[in-house]
Amino acid sequence: MTYDEVQALFDAADAPVEHARRHGRKGALPALRDAALLKTVYAYGLFSGARPTCVPAFL
Repeated sequence: MTYDEVQALFDAADAPVEHARRHGRKGALPALRDAALLKTVYAYGLFSGARPTCVPAFL
């Protein structure tokens, strides 16, 4: 992936967080958790087989 594609992926992951905060809706924390987990998985290069063992309880 190019830098721009990665940035677009991260921006798309952050969009639900900003939307929930801006409109005062529930779901900002789960959206933030999901975005952080996506970024962690990307940063460590975990492949699809390793993701199921990387659950928030272990982080």
